[in-house]
Order: sequence, then structure tokens, then C-alpha cells
Amino acid sequence: MPPDVAIPLHRVDFDASDRAALAAALDSGLLTGDGGFNRSLAALACEALGCAAAFPVPSGTHALELLFRALPLDPGGEVILPSFTFVSAANAILMAGGTPVFADVDPATLNLDPDSAAARVTDRTRAIITGHYAGVAAGLERLESLTQAHGLALLEDAAHALGGRYADRPLGTWGRAAAFSFHGTKNIVAGEGGMLVTRDGPLADRAEIIREKGTDRRRFLRGDVDKYTWQAVGSSYLMSDLLAALVASQWRRLDAIRAARHQRWERYMEAFAPLERQGCLTLPVVPTVCQPAFHIFYLRVEGVATRQRLQAGLRARGIEASPHFAPLHLSPYARARWHLGPGSLPVTEQAAESLLRLPLYPTLTTAEQDAVITGVRSFFGLGAL
Repeated sequence: MPPDVAIPLHRVDFDASDRAALAAALDSGLLTGDGGFNRSLAALACEALGCAAAFPVPSGTHALELLFRALPLDPGGEVILPSFTFVSAANAILMAGGTPVFADVDPATLNLDPDSAAARVTDRTRAIITGHYAGVAAGLERLESLTQAHGLALLEDAAHALGGRYADRPLGTWGRAAAFSFHGTKNIVAGEGGMLVTRDGPLADRAEIIREKGTDRRRFLRGDVDKYTWQAVGSSYLMSDLLAALVASQWRRLDAIRAARHQRWERYMEAFAPLERQGCLTLPVVPTVCQPAFHIFYLRVEGVATRQRLQAGLRARGIEASPHFAPLHLSPYARARWHLGPGSLPVTEQAAESLLRLPLYPTLTTAEQDAVITGVRSFFGLGAL
């Protein structure tokens, strides 16, 4: 935590069950990847999500890399993704031999805009990957129809989405496969960690081999083969059993974690509603069929100058607030490689300039949240609650 911050943007709170889980993993005497705690975590995920297979991995980035390698992508195969997302998705596409194609986001939810995605489908398109920004999903029925109509794979970057649902289906199960993150800033944390989940049997078979250095070691351990050998080009996408134990412990109280975040999210919404009515800011929008994961609470203000002044004003009160994604299509790498420029994805560009994230976590106290609320309301000339 920075020395001048009393209320950080993120805070992790472990309980006795987490410590007991770590102790049990240590007592097992074997912390390598894909051990008993990994298998327990995978089984927990499959039961909770209704997926066919789950693979704990060292990070959400590794989950995306494994997803695209196992899909697989043919050389140059195009994948449409939002520009307003983290760079890991684009990197994973490139590392699998594909080509990222950046699309704009919906102005209400900041998720992939189905119309923008549809306009970018070509005969080279192989997949569309959508995110669920801040733990909120949107447009999944239209994206599902679009991919089905063109014979494409619908994929999910579900890094923000664990515990969320859309049309009463768990987020991470709408597409052929999804990548989750257990980074230290997420709703469930391992410091670093992630998971690939899929309902596609052949994709799961390929992922199983790629994840184990290109061998069929997992099949050997199950007794399916009498020895394991090199089957394909692979790597080591294995999570330590120590981290798997920690993730599983938190997953078992995911409902309580989500509920605590929800309560604080709703309190922000109520406190800032007068500011939205006055035109000072824009609040998050949740489609009626979505039950969010409540990963992030953010405000959108007039522009980058107002955002910077608000951020500085909160920092002066000891409150950490932060912008989020920089548009990928305007990054130095993308502009040099694909010659993209400002104005091509206007909603993405406006969101990146105007968005500010506020502290949101189960251990955010009422007094701390009051301080955040007062800081924002005072900035716009409105009194405390």
C-alpha cells in the first residue's frame, strides 16, 4: 500500500479456513502442479460452473494462452476482441499464431459491442472473445448467434466474472471455453493464478497435453495409458498445489464474498445517484438478465482532466482510486504493427479517458466507504450523506 493511502483500491482478507488449507497443502509434502489440491479445485469448478473440464494454471494470462493454443488457431486466424481490455488477451492470440482484431465496446456496459464485432467478421475470423467488464455481462445472446451463424468459436475472458451469471447461466460457460483469473486484485485470489474451463471435449484433450509439457502424463496418472510420452508441443501450465488449496478455500465461500461486494456496490450506487441526475457523472449499467460478480465499481466523468482532478482529490484524502485499461488499438505496439489511430473506436477511447475505479472489497468498512463517498460528493459540490 502506498504510504499516503489509508483506503487502498484493493485489499485481501484471508480467514482461518484459508490458513488451514495452506497448512494442509504444506503437510501433504508435495506441492507440485496438478496434485490432489489441483484436482479438488478442478472438481469444485466443474460442479459450480457445470463445465466439462477445468485446468488450474499459474495466472489468468496463462489461462488465455492455453485457451488459444488448445482452440487451436491456424496461422493468421483472426480473433475479434474488445480494445478496452487487458493486453493478455491480445498477447495470447499472437502467441498462438493468430491475429487480434480490435472492436469497440457498448457505451452502457463497456463490454464488446456485438455490432462492432459483426462488422469485423471476415473469412479469416476464427473466434470472438468477449470480456465481462467489472463482473457485468452484456450482449451474450447476440454474440452467441453471431458466432453460430459464421461457424466461429465464442470465448470468454472471465477474469472479472467469477460468481456472476447471465440469463441464469454462470459466466464462463456461455462460450466454448473461458479464462478466469485469481490475481491478487480479483474476488478470489492466489496472488497469481488462473483457470481454463471448457465444455468442449476435444479442446480439453488438447489443453491437457499442452499443459503437461506436451505429454499425456495426466492420462498415465489416471491409468488410461501404461506410460506417458511426448505427444505435441507444450509447456508447463500447472498451478502449485499450495495455491490451488488457497483458491479452493475461498471458492467455498464465494457466495458470501459476492454478497459483501454487492452490498457495498449498491451503497455506492445510491450515494452517487444524485450526481448522475445532475449530469456530473455516469454510473455502471447492469442488464436486467445479468447477476454481476461485482468485481469493480467505477465512475465515468466528463473527461480526462476531470478524472485526474477527482483522483488527485481523493488521494489527498488518503483514498486510492485508479483509471483502468488503456485502449489496445492505440498502444505503441498496435499502432506500429497495424497503423491504427485515434478516432477508430470512439467509445473505447472515451471510456479510457473518463473512467475511475473506487475501492470495493468485503473488508471495506462503513466508515471507509463513507470517506470515499464524501470525497466524491464533495468534489462535485454535494454534501456528505
